[in-house]
Amino acid sequence: MNRAKNEIGIPIQTEIKWSHFGKALKGRKNLVPGELGAKELFRYFDRILSCLEKLATSELYFTLTDNKAVGRVSKENLIKMHLQNAFQRAEYDAAIKNGYVFVMADDMGSENKSLKKAMYSLATTGDNYTDYSHINRGLFIEYSDQCCGLQVADICAGAFTSSLKYISADESEQHKFSTGYHLLTNRMYKSIRFSKNGCPDVYGYGIKEVPAKTGDVTAKRIAEIVGEKLHDDICGACF
Repeated sequence: MNRAKNEIGIPIQTEIKWSHFGKALKGRKNLVPGELGAKELFRYFDRILSCLEKLATSELYFTLTDNKAVGRVSKENLIKMHLQNAFQRAEYDAAIKNGYVFVMADDMGSENKSLKKAMYSLATTGDNYTDYSHINRGLFIEYSDQCCGLQVADICAGAFTSSLKYISADESEQHKFSTGYHLLTNRMYKSIRFSKNGCPDVYGYGIKEVPAKTGDVTAKRIAEIVGEKLHDDICGACF
């Protein structure tokens, strides 16, 4: 990440967010570090994701919510549900590898205390499905401008959200979200978690809607696209 920033003339302590891409597209380069343009930002994102792609042990897990279908759920409970899904999969993988999980999140200001309490409760008491014996009973808060991991997470989340909009948009509007979809289907998909029993199954393993049925059609569609890409890679490697 430091080298990638140096290549585009940005100080290494400067954070480049996915949201900067939208500002650049709208001609608001004055709100982008170094007044970078959309092409320069794309090259930077592509470079970062190409590094992630080469890390054999890295795995991405995405949860999504359809805000139109979720109903009346508090923001704290909704975030807790998202993290509970991630906890369950992290606990499963950690148990197999005899590892230990530390959960890090971006600083959320006034929401930090209530969120950390909710996560402590979840990790301490478990839930109806999982006993979190391999997960630290706390949530580590970090500042994203000081943490390359959170900066990578922001890029991944931005590209994934853009991809959801791409597959949901009318064909005439898809060009607005094509960059994120390109990064997902050419870079990020290789790092998304999937079932390794037979054909790569992504839905529920690497992509899931939260709560259940609040965006399941979209989640299954994007998981199918990723699964097809993984299948092509695996089958291609056999010949």
